[in-house]
Amino acid sequence: MPITNASPENILRYLHAAGTGTKEAMKSATSPRGILEWFVNFFTCGGVRRSNERWFREVIGKLTTSLL
Repeated sequence: MPITNASPENILRYLHAAGTGTKEAMKSATSPRGILEWFVNFFTCGGVRRSNERWFREVIGKLTTSLL
């Protein structure tokens, strides 16, 4: 079960990071937002970041398959 949902704001952030194409942009797009996410991320040993990366890969995968 994912900790976060892929909101339109997050999807736009992911697409911007994919357009940039750097690892730093991906890390910035998938980092926790807000104090609550930082606490949850700390106590789950990076669970929020991993969940965001999973959503990032899913969004980018669906984008590439729809463009091809």
